[in-house]
Amino acid sequence: MLLGSIFAVVGYQLCLRLSVNRIVKSVNSVYRRAIITFYNDKLECTYKEKLSGFKIKYSEFYKIRKLKKGYLIQIQKYSFYFLFYDEFTHQQRQKLEESFKQNKNYC
Repeated sequence: MLLGSIFAVVGYQLCLRLSVNRIVKSVNSVYRRAIITFYNDKLECTYKEKLSGFKIKYSEFYKIRKLKKGYLIQIQKYSFYFLFYDEFTHQQRQKLEESFKQNKNYC
């Protein structure tokens, strides 16, 4: 499934002190505008303003957490992507959660 989404890469400690909106606004616009493609076992991110991107398997993430407003996908202990639930339809969320649950790092 192909989804456009907003994500933020910031320190986890910072997230605890700032609102999500302030965090997203503080991220460089190049990194805020990306196309994220979700597969059964990996995520692919392509930046709209750059000719670059990356692919990473869900099992390679430090942790994947289900929070009140979205998924917190930690790459390392203090850097992460935050994906808001309202970016997904109910069916897409269910499929994505099924994929996440297959990994030991989901909590």
